[in-house]
Amino acid sequence: MITEAHLGDCLGGVLRPGNVHSAQGIQDLVKTVFDFLPNRQRLRLIADAGFYDGDFIVFLKENHCVFTIVAHLTPPLKARIGGLRYKHVTSEYSCSEFNYQPYNWQAKERFVVLRRKLPDDWQSFTLPTIRHRLLMMPGEFVRSLNIPTLRFPKNSLYQDTFHHAQMKIKKLTPLY
Repeated sequence: MITEAHLGDCLGGVLRPGNVHSAQGIQDLVKTVFDFLPNRQRLRLIADAGFYDGDFIVFLKENHCVFTIVAHLTPPLKARIGGLRYKHVTSEYSCSEFNYQPYNWQAKERFVVLRRKLPDDWQSFTLPTIRHRLLMMPGEFVRSLNIPTLRFPKNSLYQDTFHHAQMKIKKLTPLY
């Protein structure tokens, strides 16, 4: 389904079986929308990682479409992200960018990385410390109304930290 960003109007859509890749047939659908709209120069497309495909990006560029597509975090991308210099965008986010040509793609593309700042009391923590605080918690699963619930001992040292992370995770929306 393709929608207009501001009003949410549906510009096109296709019903497909549930066992096909999310990018299958997308070029035909987007081409139909391109042909329908009067001015393709101002089109901007935002897509999730299901559309992270070199052929689709070539198609968008040929049609003068500005795009943002979420990238799959592959090992080569992970290796580049760690060594980047980030600029503060807001008090919570930093941003960096680099050029990279994924395997089997025709050209290098611009990749933009957003990084969220850790809370102030976590700034000095190493990854093993964070893992220990969140994953090595004393507790037990108990059933309350037939729902498994994690119960902590009274005065557990990092219980608040765990509950804070748990609430943040619950607020996340899936990408599908």
